[in-house]
Amino acid sequence: MKDVKIFVTFIGILTTANAQKCVLNMDTLELQGNFDFSKFMGTWFEVKAWFHSGVSVDTLWNDYYRQYSEKSTGMADVLTIGRPKNSTECTQWTGHKLVLGGRLYPARLTLKLKTSRGTIVDKPLYVVATDYDNYALTVECMNRATLYANGTCLPDPNVYVLSRKTALNPADEARVDDIINTKICHTGLDEYRPNIHGKQCELPGNGASTISLRLCPFIALFSVSSLLRMML
Repeated sequence: MKDVKIFVTFIGILTTANAQKCVLNMDTLELQGNFDFSKFMGTWFEVKAWFHSGVSVDTLWNDYYRQYSEKSTGMADVLTIGRPKNSTECTQWTGHKLVLGGRLYPARLTLKLKTSRGTIVDKPLYVVATDYDNYALTVECMNRATLYANGTCLPDPNVYVLSRKTALNPADEARVDDIINTKICHTGLDEYRPNIHGKQCELPGNGASTISLRLCPFIALFSVSSLLRMML
């Protein structure tokens, strides 16, 4: 009888573990309702993120944040700034656009990446949740991942926890973690990589000397291929 109980318990543990992992379907993923593109603009700091297995830790930046600047209705310029691994200087990445989703699914944004050849590659950036003033949670089919017609992104989509400040307050962090646990079934909270914000990289034009290079697409501290691996 004891052996039967142990066996049943073991099966229960396996069932629970399997239920926590899935192949996330981006078409059926519940996103932010009544999404407001204009309110989403501005600076977002990466607090932590989950990356699929094809992303090398060596390519990830700390002190990382994004800035979205709306230039026309439903269209924004994208600036990302961060500090590469083992570097004391900051690098920025420019030349790309963020586009509002359609009328039915406005939170299904598209990141239009300009490659070194001048071509444009569209990458899905879906806003799962945001209060616009404090936190945002996005799921993004990036880093050589492909969104297929059936709604699956393979390898798995990256997940980003963003904040208007370099850290979330405890209440917002708990709220975002709860959303991850209930909606983002292909990740575990213990698998997220925290982004270290030690010394903030200044925005260009602010008299900053910490940003060493201005990226006119893909001219960077890295090789062209390294930058492509980071996002495509």
